[in-house]
Amino acid sequence: MEKRKSLYNRISEANILPDGLLKEVSYDVLALAIVAKNRPLVSKNENSNLK
Repeated sequence: MEKRKSLYNRISEANILPDGLLKEVSYDVLALAIVAKNRPLVSKNENSNLK
């Protein structure tokens, strides 16, 4: 029977850092994603007025 891995080993083998970020995602990218998510969408009328 295979020995169960400790929680530490399972977390360290996963692609997630202890603070919840993925290993390949920097804080800059996370900040941009948050800003883009929270930014209101431009309506079609406002977008056509910008041209």
